[in-house]
Amino acid sequence: MKKQYEGRLNKCGICIKYALLIGNCVLALVGCIAMGICIYIAADKVYFVTVVIGTSLVTVATYLVLAGACVLVLSSLFGCFGSIYENRKLLFTYAVCLSVAFFLSVLGSSMAIVFRSWTSDQIRGYMRNTLQIKYGMNGTENELVTHSWDTAQEKWYCCAVEDQSWGIYRSSEWYPIQPGVPDATTNLVPESCCVKDQYGKYVQLTKCQTYRIGPPGLQSGNTNEALFYRGCFTAGLESLYVISGYIIGIGVAIAFLMICGILFSMWLFLTL
Repeated sequence: MKKQYEGRLNKCGICIKYALLIGNCVLALVGCIAMGICIYIAADKVYFVTVVIGTSLVTVATYLVLAGACVLVLSSLFGCFGSIYENRKLLFTYAVCLSVAFFLSVLGSSMAIVFRSWTSDQIRGYMRNTLQIKYGMNGTENELVTHSWDTAQEKWYCCAVEDQSWGIYRSSEWYPIQPGVPDATTNLVPESCCVKDQYGKYVQLTKCQTYRIGPPGLQSGNTNEALFYRGCFTAGLESLYVISGYIIGIGVAIAFLMICGILFSMWLFLTL
């Protein structure tokens, strides 16, 4: 591509040009890091959350910020070439792309903030309902609920909804279809409520699921070291608050950098 405005920049314009060039290299790096974090969160941390807690705010916020980071990386290319070749069209395209990325990042951060103010009773009630009615049942939707709950209990090291609330499984649709003698050998909790060792093997699966002189058979009694005592409501919210904090931080950081990029690009645009 040929320089269209070579020699027209004064010393101030040249400084802006190279500042924009360096700044876009930084933007590209920040965008790649943000993409990596968001992809990790989306793939490993929140893909099952919507089904378990009944709101997609954190999941959608993650994808919005991820989209903003992708647009940021793309726009940094326009910014680099626009500053190198002093091309107004590329600089204008750069500013437009940054505006889009700014909107996506701010929207994603806002949704993460909204999640933090979500009513706890709404989430708790939804979790109880899906666990009691849909967990372990046949059907595509119910199987998705079962898989999501199992994933949540394994990843968050928790069982049921509230702390020490294993009894909810005995009042669910899942309990009557369990094999064994009722109130004697029937499983009281699913495998995902059971502790695994460092090698991924269950510590004591039978004790975890059928122990009746302590949890989960009794609310108190002898300690069952093979069973998760913590509820997924508390564990899940804590995990999601941390994740939403990352999303908010990334979104705000990207938005701030994009404002700086837009201002510098417009400044250089006006000096050409």
